Amino acid sequence: MSLCEAGDIKFIQWEKTFYCDIEFERGVSINDLILESEKLENQLMNWKEKLTTFRRSNPIINYFSVKQCLFMQKQLFMLIDNLKHVDRLPPQFYTLLYFFAHDVNVSNIKHTFNLSRILTIEDESQQWQTAIIQSNFDKYTPDEILDIVNTLQKEYNINENVAWASIIEIFPYREGKAVVWCGKQDSESENINELELKAKAQFQRLKSNNSSNVKDKDEKKPYLTIDELGRFLKHYKDITNFEFSKRIIPPYINKNKPNLIILSYDDIMYAVLEIYFYQDGVLPTSEEVLLCDDSVSIEEIELLIMRAVDNKNGLYCLVINENLKYETCEKMYSFFQKTIQIGSMSPLLVFCSSENHHNSYLVTALDHFKLKMPSYLSRDQICEKLTPMSSEQTFRSKGWNYFQ
Repeated sequence: MSLCEAGDIKFIQWEKTFYCDIEFERGVSINDLILESEKLENQLMNWKEKLTTFRRSNPIINYFSVKQCLFMQKQLFMLIDNLKHVDRLPPQFYTLLYFFAHDVNVSNIKHTFNLSRILTIEDESQQWQTAIIQSNFDKYTPDEILDIVNTLQKEYNINENVAWASIIEIFPYREGKAVVWCGKQDSESENINELELKAKAQFQRLKSNNSSNVKDKDEKKPYLTIDELGRFLKHYKDITNFEFSKRIIPPYINKNKPNLIILSYDDIMYAVLEIYFYQDGVLPTSEEVLLCDDSVSIEEIELLIMRAVDNKNGLYCLVINENLKYETCEKMYSFFQKTIQIGSMSPLLVFCSSENHHNSYLVTALDHFKLKMPSYLSRDQICEKLTPMSSEQTFRSKGWNYFQ
C-alpha cells in the first residue's frame, strides 16, 4: 500500500500468495514473508529516493501531488493507442492543466502528447544504443550466448571454461578471433576459471533481466511512467508559455534561505499577506502558502520546500499550526537539511505562533534562521487590498485543491 501511495505503478494491483496451511513447513512460509517484506521495504526506500531525484530534475512535477500524478498518468495512457481518446479525458484532467493556463484545449494536449512520445521513443532508443557497446552480454540474448559457447566447444573442440572466458575477453565478439584466442589459453589456469565464473554470473543476470522485462511487458500497468508524465508536463508548460511566479521581496526578508518568524496566532495571517502585498503584490496562491495543521501530509510540505529550492524568484510560506504532529515536524526538518540550498533558492518563510513556540520542535531546530518583522498591515488595510482579488487566482487555487 505504501508503494502504491508513493506512486510506484509496478505495485498497483500487486499480489503474492503465501502458503500458511499446517501441512506446509511453518519456517519456510515465515521466512518467505520476511524476505518479501524486506524486499518491499527496500523497494519503497529506493522508489522514494528516485522520486525525489526526479522531482529535483523535473521541477514542474513539484506542483502536483503523487495522487494527482497517478491520475494524469492513467488518463494519458489511453492516448498511446489512439489520440482520438483525448475526447474521453475527464473534466478533472482539464482542471489540473488550468495550473498552466485557462485555455486548455484538445489540440494542445494532442500536440504535447505526440511530442513527448517521440522524445520518449528516441530516449529509449538512445539508451539501447548506449547499452550495446558495454559488453557481449548487452549485445546478445541468452540463447545467442549459449550458441556461441556450444559452437566453440563442438566445432573447434574448445574446453567449456575457455569458451565462456572468451565471451568476456573477445569484445566485440568475432568467431575467428575467439578461436585464435582460445587456442592460446590454458584451460586449467586460474585466470580462465575466474573469467568463466564472471561470464556465467553475467549470463545469469542477463537471463534474469530478460525474464523480468518479459514479465513487465506482459503485466504492463495502464499508466504512463513518471518520466513520461514529466516529459508531457514539461512540453505542455513550454507550449502554454507558463512561467513560475515572481515576487518582489521586502528588504527585511533574508533572501535565498529560510526565515523563521514568530508572531501571535492572530497576527500571522496579516503578516503573511503584508509580505505578499509588498509593492502592490497580489494575493498568494495555494502553491505558495501552506497551512500546516494536523491534517497536512509530509508530501505537501516537501513539495512546497522543493518549489522554493527550484524557483529562485518566488516566495513561499509554511504556516505551522500548534497541532502539527511531532513526527511530521521531525520529517520536515530532516527534509529541510537534505534539500535547502542556501544562496540559491527563494525565500522560504516559516511562521510559528508565539503562544506555543516554547513547545515547538521546529522553533528550536530553525532558531538560527529567526527573523523579526518590523511591522505589518492592519486588518482594515488588508481588507482594502483583498477587495480586487482576481478570478485568475481563484481558478489556480481550485486547480490545486481539487484532489486534496
